[in-house]
Amino acid sequence: MRYRPMAVTVVANLLLLGVVAYQLIAPVAPIAEPAVQPKSRVGVLAPLPSFEPPPPDRFAAINARAPFDPARHPVADATAARTTAAATLDLTLVGVVAGAGAAVAVLRRASGQTVSVRIGESVDGWRLASVTPGAVVFRTGATDYRLPLRAATGLAQSPLDNGSPPPSTDKPGQ
Repeated sequence: MRYRPMAVTVVANLLLLGVVAYQLIAPVAPIAEPAVQPKSRVGVLAPLPSFEPPPPDRFAAINARAPFDPARHPVADATAARTTAAATLDLTLVGVVAGAGAAVAVLRRASGQTVSVRIGESVDGWRLASVTPGAVVFRTGATDYRLPLRAATGLAQSPLDNGSPPPSTDKPGQ
């Protein structure tokens, strides 16, 4: 009786082996795929209508409210605030980099060219006098011009100083 389960297992394995051998040897009927007929174009698509943007005066209410400016100054006032003395300084402040006693202002000219200026260096006859987190001050003779950091939309942007102390320059273990 001990050999009976083993005999049943051997017979089952032989049957399975026979089925696998048949599947390997037996011919497979080819699968006929239906031919795909290309669809003919019924007509030509109509051209899309051209988009005409609304006139700028339709956005006057948005410019007057300036929803993203924390001080709620109108956008037009930020542009009109440039003085005639500053008209020769056609630069936009992109950002400032300050640390370890050195500060650099990153500026963009009207032509799109980017310029980096350190304190004391000059651009278009204006000398960079000071750099703060939210603005830079240029000086020529007795005239000072404060160039604030502007957001992409031309609105004043608040400084990013959160009051936390600067990171330590000490190396661990010293």
